[in-house]
Amino acid sequence: MKALEKETASGSKLKALCIGLSASAMGMLLLSLLLSLIVYFSPLSDLHMDKLAIAINGFSILLGAFLAGHFSREKGLLLGIGTAALLSLLLLLLNDGSSFTGLKLAVNLTAGAVGGVVGVH
Repeated sequence: MKALEKETASGSKLKALCIGLSASAMGMLLLSLLLSLIVYFSPLSDLHMDKLAIAINGFSILLGAFLAGHFSREKGLLLGIGTAALLSLLLLLLNDGSSFTGLKLAVNLTAGAVGGVVGVH
């Protein structure tokens, strides 16, 4: 009986991680689309786009980690950092890696940790 409970608990953590990753990816996609429309239709220059991209990454991961922590109801720090690490790895694999800096990784991991912890409580 305990083995079944342990398997169910690990399955719920995996489900929470998948929910967090999906929410982060969708948030990143929607916020990036919104930012591109703002830049296209306004006289705003793309001088600060790198900083805005870091903010979008951080906010999206914060949201996804919050949801992962909320759905698991435990181990929010680990799920949040896991969400951030997996999404950062996915972003690194999808581009050539030249635009992925240590600052982005630090912001992503911090946002994931904070979002996961806040999501549990």
